[in-house]
Amino acid sequence: MKRKVIVLHVKHGYEDRERHISGMLGRLGIEFEWMLDGDIPDLRREDTERWFAPSFIAGHSKAELSCSMKHLLACRRIIDEGLPGALILEDDAILKRGFEATFDKAIEEAELHGRDNGIISMEDTRLRFVEHSRREKGRLLYEGDRDRLAGCYYISRRGAEIVLSEAERRKLDRPIDNFHCLLLKEGLLPYWWCQPAVATQGSFTGKFPSGLTRRYPGWLTPLVWGFKLSYKKLLYRLR
Repeated sequence: MKRKVIVLHVKHGYEDRERHISGMLGRLGIEFEWMLDGDIPDLRREDTERWFAPSFIAGHSKAELSCSMKHLLACRRIIDEGLPGALILEDDAILKRGFEATFDKAIEEAELHGRDNGIISMEDTRLRFVEHSRREKGRLLYEGDRDRLAGCYYISRRGAEIVLSEAERRKLDRPIDNFHCLLLKEGLLPYWWCQPAVATQGSFTGKFPSGLTRRYPGWLTPLVWGFKLSYKKLLYRLR
């Protein structure tokens, strides 16, 4: 891996996710750092008022505030440490076969063609893919017109600066992935889709219960997810 990896997690609880991340990244030989700050008990009034709009504070759970705060703190770490960027993983991220090679090639392509100034989405959780008619042999990165959630993405230092400055200026009034999409739509934050996508959030596949809604997956969840994934891939391949 050619960039720092930051995994968003909590200080206490979700031990199954901790074991998953440690085991998966350990097997791949990927070094990483935990982002444990920003837990629900850590949320101070002055911090929430600095970063979040009153409508977001009133209309969303503390878990959603905490999740968005951890993403902001990851951006802050990138800037404070003078990093060129970092790969941000939520703790239910599942990396697919070939992730390392695809990620490294994506970073090389971004640096070569000036696409390293924002976000590179690596995941398929949103079931959004690059249309077959747009794909070019040997090319991995394509301009995205929407977000693809925030479970596995690379954000450059410039991208982190944009997210933080806009969050503080206007206050987050929506979850972080939707905020990324807002900045994308306004032309403020370059947003690239990696094709192929090489990660998925396990809370969607049925591997983990949702950390935001505490919704537990049923036995049909993996089957339904697999069907939707295959169907969407086929649709995009025909476009």
